[in-house]
Amino acid sequence: MTHKHFTEAIDIIARHTSTTIHVNGTLKHFIGNLGSTEFLIQITQCAPPLVNDLVKNGYSLAMTSEGLRVDKI
Repeated sequence: MTHKHFTEAIDIIARHTSTTIHVNGTLKHFIGNLGSTEFLIQITQCAPPLVNDLVKNGYSLAMTSEGLRVDKI
């Protein structure tokens, strides 16, 4: 996810209360370029309207053991 997509996703997430996220955590214990050219958002708690808003704005969601991973299509 690019920096632009990352900030758009954070803006969408910020509109929803009761949401818990992790930003730029490891992906399979590998950091790589996270935080400089690659960005990672994982949602651990949210309400259904957030999922709908992210999908409506072109984001894909994938369930992982760490939470719901957000990425741009």
